[in-house]
Amino acid sequence: PAEADRAFAETAEQAHILGLDLQESWAHQRMAEYQADDAAALKHLQAAEDALSHRQEISQLDHDEELSRILRYRTVRAAHAGNQELAQKALHSLEGMAASSRNLVIQSSYHGAAGALLASQEKWQDAIAHLEEDENDPSSMQLLSRAYYESGASQKMHEVEERLRGTNVPTIEQAVVVPGVRLQKPSTM
Repeated sequence: PAEADRAFAETAEQAHILGLDLQESWAHQRMAEYQADDAAALKHLQAAEDALSHRQEISQLDHDEELSRILRYRTVRAAHAGNQELAQKALHSLEGMAASSRNLVIQSSYHGAAGALLASQEKWQDAIAHLEEDENDPSSMQLLSRAYYESGASQKMHEVEERLRGTNVPTIEQAVVVPGVRLQKPSTM
């Protein structure tokens, strides 16, 4: 992680110098994804959001998709840190975006964030409804497996765990979630 932080920080700095605001935002957002400390992740997410507003050269589509990802991770990290107010505020902003857009990235971000927040509150049935709408994201799949377990749906839990173990996509989410899941024995109920 320390080497990744250095590389991403350098990338963000160079992107800022070159006026590549979207790439600067990406670098900070990626750094937030793998941080062990929620406070550090939230700082990177703020830096990612700030980068989106440096200039007006980012297309509206790119801006909105990246902002939805930032709000998603802000909701998740704030909830994990116990900051329900920040989590609810980020989710509310994301919900507004999702209500006015059919964009699949924005919809996925909203459902993943809503499901994660509901799971953190142990509202398993409500969480399932949202997490099933974000079934291709490894973090959402991991939470969905837990939600199925908690609600007694063992067959569905096993199906999600099997899909998750077979996930091979070149993303940070996959690198953070899937190897740990593969090391676990299949759950039994």
